[in-house]
Amino acid sequence: MKELGFVPEQELSVWSWSEVYSINPPSSSKSSRAFGDRTGRYKLFIGQFKWALIDVKADQILGQGSFEAAQFRPKKATVNGTNVAFEVDGGTIGIYKPGGGFFTFSEGQETLARQMNLTGRVDHEISEGEFVISGQEIAMIESIYLGGAGVPLKTYEKSTLIVSPKGFSIGQGGSFGSSIWTKSFEGLNGIQITGEGLYQTGGGWIGGGFGISGALQGAAFASVMNALTTRTHNDCYFRFVYPGTDATFQVLSHAPKNLEAALSGVRNWLETRNPVSAQSSQGGSSTSRVEQLEKLHQLFEKGILTKSEYQAEKKRILASD
Repeated sequence: MKELGFVPEQELSVWSWSEVYSINPPSSSKSSRAFGDRTGRYKLFIGQFKWALIDVKADQILGQGSFEAAQFRPKKATVNGTNVAFEVDGGTIGIYKPGGGFFTFSEGQETLARQMNLTGRVDHEISEGEFVISGQEIAMIESIYLGGAGVPLKTYEKSTLIVSPKGFSIGQGGSFGSSIWTKSFEGLNGIQITGEGLYQTGGGWIGGGFGISGALQGAAFASVMNALTTRTHNDCYFRFVYPGTDATFQVLSHAPKNLEAALSGVRNWLETRNPVSAQSSQGGSSTSRVEQLEKLHQLFEKGILTKSEYQAEKKRILASD
């Protein structure tokens, strides 16, 4: 593939484009919309403040530019299958994302637009002298921001959290101009991952009847009802703490074990650095313990922690030496 001049973080399938004058040709022709082409021939690459449209078949860069004045937005899918629009240079590049939703707005479209707008604006390049955790790979986490202190984001809002070797980047909203907040790992006191993980509710139907025919009908009925009523839920929470900054998220995209693996670089760094600045459970004065209990109670009062989470954390703090 042609040299892009930047490191692509995301690759998207392009269905068509119209009046984007930094692309040659500025609009896609009818022939380029042939089914075989639009399912893989054209790709949009997104990197740090950069984008590029590639004709994969011809190995040719059709156009590229800055992400500064560009934006992704969800849109109602047209008959050609486009369900997310990339607006750039006065025109539009139509993105097709399987599962992104058709003909109506969907959560999938909102999520994709939010993820791509954040990806295009996150600074992943590492300069000499910057504070980084080299062992942390880039992880994208879908969540709901529950609240905290020192984080200027809307509570109970769907949020995309990107964790990179440089720190945390959080995006809200589905279009340009939405809230984006970043924080370096420098000064990070700790992180917390809690929750029971995946669990199911509903179901429990048992079928039966008289005779073989009745038993079969009852079993079939129970099978259908179990399929209709069984729901899988994810119980996972993530929290990070800095001096003066505290944020808690309900995680939607990862179970606790998966999240621990995705954040293994940060966790290893926290566990191996100076023990005095590591987990508070490793020791501390009675004063620091009182402060921890006060903070814990505040989180419980705000509804950020459940009663069981509050009791478990309180027990751990009181049991520490």
